[in-house]
Amino acid sequence: ELKAWKRVALTRIFALGPALLVAASTYDNQQLFNNINEYLNVLQSVQLPFAMLPALHFASSTKLLGRFASTAYWMYVSYALAAIVVLTNIALVVQVVGRLLPSVVTAICVYSVFYFYVCLCLVTSSETRRRGLAKLRPARPSHEPPAACNGHPYVHI
Repeated sequence: ELKAWKRVALTRIFALGPALLVAASTYDNQQLFNNINEYLNVLQSVQLPFAMLPALHFASSTKLLGRFASTAYWMYVSYALAAIVVLTNIALVVQVVGRLLPSVVTAICVYSVFYFYVCLCLVTSSETRRRGLAKLRPARPSHEPPAACNGHPYVHI
């Protein structure tokens, strides 16, 4: 088990290391730096929904979060903002994809169909349907703790 500061330092190195390496290796060539930076931005815009949409989905789960689950109103607001982010990212990807080879564009299209299928499955899960997001009322506070996670009960402080 690593100490917290070592774990944070290690994860920051893995997160920032590649960006620092690219910046240092393209220092003399501004055009190469701009091209790599643009592709990194596109890559990040493709990866963002994979973190954002599941987090939104789990935030609405009363099974996982109990009384801390987001209410229907906040889920509508969150999904609306997520849609704006995803649409903006799609516009960025379309701009960059327009300059790529047809085979790469085909691969991206196949990947996009799979990605939207996964998102659709997350959004229309039985938990979401059962909860009835059409009802815009706040969740009633519960005095019961949330369910255990992987057999480990939550610790209440």
